[in-house]
Amino acid sequence: MVFAIGVVVGVPIGARIGLWEFMLADSQYKASLLASDIKALKAGDSERVVTAMEISLNAELAKHGQYMETHLWWLWPELRSSDDRPIRGAVAYRLANPYQGPDLEKPENWKPGMDMQHPFVREVIEGQQIQREYMRRVLQHYGDMPHNSTPHPDARDVPAPAKAPAARAGGRER
Repeated sequence: MVFAIGVVVGVPIGARIGLWEFMLADSQYKASLLASDIKALKAGDSERVVTAMEISLNAELAKHGQYMETHLWWLWPELRSSDDRPIRGAVAYRLANPYQGPDLEKPENWKPGMDMQHPFVREVIEGQQIQREYMRRVLQHYGDMPHNSTPHPDARDVPAPAKAPAARAGGRER
């Protein structure tokens, strides 16, 4: 019984502390990336920074797609929000400004001579496919634009909802 109580209390606390420790350790890498971006912007190389941010936006949209499926929301209930304006804003930007990086299934998007069957390469390709699928789901779920406006051709195959709600939260018309 004591063990069960320890697990029930310890897992959520351990998860929270572990996440915080990860965020603290990860900050050195984020700081390095930010410093590099600031230097590039000051040097007038905004294209590299914008490309990196476009890639990061796709990754964050995909992560939100994974979050939408999580069954561990109870570990951090304060992260759940009924206000979806932030994600809708990001989705609206992505739908209006599609960005699709290089297709990593194509050998020309790798260094010459790269073994396309190498486990690392296969994992990267699979990861890109998974990321695109999660991003497609988020764009479909939150997007106000027609489905054929999404940057991924496979999203066009999903039929539009039969009837859109008359109004959304905040009283704005759809």
